[in-house]
Amino acid sequence: MIAPAAVLSIKGLAVRFGGLTAIDDMSFEVRDGEVLSLIGPNGAGKTTAFNAITGYLAPAAGDIVYRAQRLNGLKVHQIAALGLVRTFQKTSVFGGRTVLDNILIGLHKRGRQRPLAIILGLPSVSREEQELRAAAWDVLRFVGIERRASELGSALANGEQRLLEVAIALAASRSSCCSTSRCPA
Repeated sequence: MIAPAAVLSIKGLAVRFGGLTAIDDMSFEVRDGEVLSLIGPNGAGKTTAFNAITGYLAPAAGDIVYRAQRLNGLKVHQIAALGLVRTFQKTSVFGGRTVLDNILIGLHKRGRQRPLAIILGLPSVSREEQELRAAAWDVLRFVGIERRASELGSALANGEQRLLEVAIALAASRSSCCSTSRCPA
């Protein structure tokens, strides 16, 4: 049986801060459906690796390829538009917005309506809003926090805020919960 192609491929990644080498020659691949962990003690370079992969840091060497697209040199928002997003160690949800609104914010790139259509209140605007709300509910059900949809993000316990953060990242990903009939596995 042939192994599926790598969704994410890291080859020879190096990150340096001045004279300090934080990562030297890191290589790994993640295949579709696979779960992979980076483990190590504090200071081992785990966060630095995620920052380089998602465009927050420029690698000194190596190649980062996601779904056959080379990410080196792309900006964070360009990488996110391709569907590769990250969460942070400190929770960062929109505390003053409901859980459902947080997910809708994550879905913002899927909106295709133009300002004039919104101002005129065209039927396509309402249809798209319904589709986005359905997708948001799919994500909430997938992570298991749908019962908290109407609560403020700040009212969630820390663990639930982390789940909400993952849900926002899933919503921002182009491949997740694209319809009401399917969620990522």
